[in-house]
Amino acid sequence: MGKKIVGVLKRLYNALGMFGGFMLAVSTFLAALNAILRYGFKAGMPWSEEVCTYLCILLTFLAISWLETEDRHLSIDIFNTTVKSEVVKKIIYIVRGIITLGIFAILIKSGFGTIKSTFQTQAVTYVLQIPRYILYTIVVGSYALFIIGWLAILFCNRGSKFE
Repeated sequence: MGKKIVGVLKRLYNALGMFGGFMLAVSTFLAALNAILRYGFKAGMPWSEEVCTYLCILLTFLAISWLETEDRHLSIDIFNTTVKSEVVKKIIYIVRGIITLGIFAILIKSGFGTIKSTFQTQAVTYVLQIPRYILYTIVVGSYALFIIGWLAILFCNRGSKFE
């Protein structure tokens, strides 16, 4: 059962990673096209800057689960380079995961307040008029995926990153 859960999460996180790559490509294309239009033709697409910003933000949050479960995120490697014992490294990895789980639980709790507040006030983005609560819901959902990934690492994968 644990291997099935890890397999499903791994496929989901890989799909999110690929979707993140797609969002980065679209964002890069729109930014380059907007720059060419502004400087070459004195016309631009004011909406493209907002789209690029939100794509990059969502890319960051959607890819966080994949990066964490694959242990590919930006981190300080002082423990991995100074500690020689694989057992101690695994313990450090698990402790780091537990601390991170707590932090993300707090972020989810705060995120629900933000979602509720922006829904009640009907706050929207500046140019595209997208309801902000939709964007915040995606972010909070990515936090939940992150927590699910770490719980799978701890309980289904016995503290090892996804292979």
